[in-house]
Amino acid sequence: ESFANYSEYLWIEHKYGKEAADIYHHNEMLGYKEEALTKNVDLIRYYHKGSEDMFDSHSYAKGGRILHMLRHLVGDDAFFASLRLYLIRHAFQSVEADQLRIAFEDVTGKDLNWFFNQWFFNKGYPKLYVQYAYHPETKKQTVTIEQIQPASFAPIYRLPIDLALYFDGKAERTCVWLDSAKQTFSFPVQRKPDWINIDESGVLLADIFETKSATDYLQQYKQGSCILDKLKALKYFGTLDAKAWHTEINQIILDALHYPNATIREEAIRLIPQLPDTLNPYLTDYLKKTIRHDTDPNVRIAAIQEAEGKLPEKEFISVLSEAVNDSAWIVVNEAIDYLIEYETDNTILLLLNTINKKPIASSFYVEAISILKYLDEFDDKLMPILLSLYDRLTDPNDKMTFLHHFGDYMCRVHGDKREIGYQFLFKVIESDPMWFTRAGAYHALILIIENDRALANKEKDKDLKKIIQNRIDSAVSRYDYFYSRERNADLLNYIVPMK
Repeated sequence: ESFANYSEYLWIEHKYGKEAADIYHHNEMLGYKEEALTKNVDLIRYYHKGSEDMFDSHSYAKGGRILHMLRHLVGDDAFFASLRLYLIRHAFQSVEADQLRIAFEDVTGKDLNWFFNQWFFNKGYPKLYVQYAYHPETKKQTVTIEQIQPASFAPIYRLPIDLALYFDGKAERTCVWLDSAKQTFSFPVQRKPDWINIDESGVLLADIFETKSATDYLQQYKQGSCILDKLKALKYFGTLDAKAWHTEINQIILDALHYPNATIREEAIRLIPQLPDTLNPYLTDYLKKTIRHDTDPNVRIAAIQEAEGKLPEKEFISVLSEAVNDSAWIVVNEAIDYLIEYETDNTILLLLNTINKKPIASSFYVEAISILKYLDEFDDKLMPILLSLYDRLTDPNDKMTFLHHFGDYMCRVHGDKREIGYQFLFKVIESDPMWFTRAGAYHALILIIENDRALANKEKDKDLKKIIQNRIDSAVSRYDYFYSRERNADLLNYIVPMK
């Protein structure tokens, strides 16, 4: 599982470059840390309550980050030579982690028990508190690093940590070894460094807490050697209030809006609200162009989100109407959600017609059919489009999602128009071979029938009450007829007769 995860990093690095791979590495690290808030276990566990317990973010995301640290520790040549030896030596055999360690030790000549024990056979990860101090009387810069993770969460780690001291844009690099709860490292310097970068390579699986100024982060964005330096700087700028903001940050963000990596562009777009109003003409033009032409769908989504309020309403609606035809379903869904907020009489009809013209894409349709939740009234033009959309679905899970929303929608439809919904759902039950899909239709029917019963109980007019009751009786009779003919045991566990 760890190698499966790290193989993704290696492929992204090969195909798209190191910056894209490092962003993947960062996101996977965040995913593991999120899981560690509620689940903190050894990566390699010999006892499991269930067979699926091992398929978690510890095994995958944390494992991939550990392999990345191991690669950084021994170097690329030794890392891949060790893997080659491991594969050849144990081809077609069952193996455990110790065989991997021994292969690395044979290639590097180093004892790696400490690394495997603290990372593979232990839980948690380090949390580091870092303090910087310059001592002009001795011309020394000190860096104090304290491991503040609770003993119940993780052990005291032995960590190689990359440090870079920057002077006039040039870095003096070193690696320090942290192997106790608190250590101070001292460096002779001619003057105070402009800024210091800890874990410069961005490989360390850790939380690092440090005190830096806005000026430090400006230098970090400009001079840092890793894309994560830029990302962290932009995230810091997002925490600043108006008093701490200054023009140099504005320029950094404007530059970041055009950075080659999509994650940096997206993060910069999120900071647009903090830029001065004097930049609005440039920013509105930028947002429109980005929504239409940026190569990354997540960046286009971010631009849509920030365009609301920046663009005049009519112009925003016009841009959204174009975005409904975007090549990425996630962008289309975002445009739909915003267009619904500015709903006109024909908006939903227009959207569904547009959706029905698009090629089938499972994930797209799951989102697109959520439009049903916005529908309040029956439209004769709408129902054929909805049913055509359902007919194009091929995945039972997508059909289930549709049927769930359709049942909710029919509960908001008034009068005899509900009979069209009943007919459609009974047709699904009668003709669909997948029990899973039929279960969705049964559940939608139960929802509508119960809603009709509630309407009948509230209705004071005897004639209307009788009409509703007749509709209920007919639906229940058909429901129980199909129920009595069901033979699928899985389905029968999910549904009950209505009478």
